[in-house]
Amino acid sequence: MPWFATICDYVLFGEEVYAAGAVLSEDPTQIGGLAGQDLGKMLAFGLMALGIVLYLVGQSWLANLMRL
Repeated sequence: MPWFATICDYVLFGEEVYAAGAVLSEDPTQIGGLAGQDLGKMLAFGLMALGIVLYLVGQSWLANLMRL
């Protein structure tokens, strides 16, 4: 894979392939699925950030909730 990245201008890795396919096909179902996945990722990262901040200030209820 490293040699491929050096000889190509643009290389798609992982889920970028699916995103590019959805954009090029202009299929509303695929684009909606990608948007839903992106929202889920943002929600997960937001919960992680909130958990870290709350844990650092001494509130561990969210960490205890996630252990269940």
